[in-house]
Amino acid sequence: MPKFLFVYHGGEQPGSPDEAVNTIKAWNRWVAHHPGVWIDEGFPVGQSHTVSVSGTVPNGGANPTMGISVIEVPTLQEALDIASGCPMIAMGGSVEVAEAHEIPEISGRE
Repeated sequence: MPKFLFVYHGGEQPGSPDEAVNTIKAWNRWVAHHPGVWIDEGFPVGQSHTVSVSGTVPNGGANPTMGISVIEVPTLQEALDIASGCPMIAMGGSVEVAEAHEIPEISGRE
């Protein structure tokens, strides 16, 4: 069954401890609403850095990664439907969805 990577971008940080608790509760409800699909429920990340041939930029670019998750569902459409209910969207952010492809075993690979 296909696996899909959710990459979370943007969104506003909670402005108070109560907002932080409500945000965590919203995430927990969203995850619980989709039992059995989570390979990794994910986690938020710290400041991202972009590494390229030009060097390293410590600001993560125009749309820095805020966190990731991995799910396993039969179709891209199901992954998109799950992502559409993500609390990150209500916080002004977005969810990038991409299918994870297996790397085939290559004979003689070191």
